[in-house]
Order: sequence, then C-alpha cells, then structure tokens
Amino acid sequence: MKHCRPGIINIPHNSLIKNVADKIGKIADICQGSQLIINLSMDGIGEKHDRIRGIKGNFVRFERTLSDLLELRKDHPTSALEFTPSFPLQYSRAG
Repeated sequence: MKHCRPGIINIPHNSLIKNVADKIGKIADICQGSQLIINLSMDGIGEKHDRIRGIKGNFVRFERTLSDLLELRKDHPTSALEFTPSFPLQYSRAG
C-alpha cells in the first residue's frame, strides 16, 4: 500500500467464503494503521438465519467465521478489527 492508505476499510461478509480469516489477515498485514471493519450478516439465530438466507447450514458457517475472525483479532493488535453482525429488526420478528 505504497500510495493508498485508507483510513477505513469496510468489508461486508455473508459467511459463505471459506477461510476468510486468512484473507482478512493478509489485508490487515498490508493495511496496518487502517481501521478494518468486517460486517458479518446475521438474519436470525440457527435455523431462522438459514431459512431467511435460503442456505442450510449457513448459521454454522457464520459461527465458524465469527470465531475465526475473533481469533484473528488477537494476532493483529495494531489493526482495529471490528465485527458487526447485522440483525434487522424486521427479520428478528419473523416466524
């Protein structure tokens, strides 16, 4: 990042890409000093999330991704890694 030094990098993620923590770790290494925000999409808990997303097992992937990213945060103390689950109110009330 010789010429581009972004202050904030915001990456939305739906937990479908495997091993995303490795990719995010490389970004964190290259962009030290940038605030790195990962927005994990979460539309409900467990089967509710899967039903809304239309992908069986997606909530398990979400949990795995969150765990991997939280672990990654320990290894990158100079990066401001934030994880913001999106949980829209309209979906939280859906049956």
